[in-house]
Amino acid sequence: LEEHYIKKVELKLGGKIKNTPKIIVVVPPAITDVDHRYPDVDINESKLASKYYRPVAERHNCLFVDNDGLETGSDAVHLTEKSHLLLADKIYKVIKDYEP
Repeated sequence: LEEHYIKKVELKLGGKIKNTPKIIVVVPPAITDVDHRYPDVDINESKLASKYYRPVAERHNCLFVDNDGLETGSDAVHLTEKSHLLLADKIYKVIKDYEP
């Protein structure tokens, strides 16, 4: 599924922009609690998301932001304020360190 979205962005941007922008793949935080509306969600599987996202990002020459240290709040979906700041720092570092 992730690969589908990357290909879709590449196709949409390909050839239309002189310098096609880099895609940044950001791994979502691990799920910490399962809501009764999502009985098929596997908490342990979500902890392995980076393992699946990283190779897809590498295959498509995308920048990559891991989910290490990211935590969700009481709803188990949205990031905490601290994690939003951490994510912003991670994205900033990836962009800053990028050399075309």
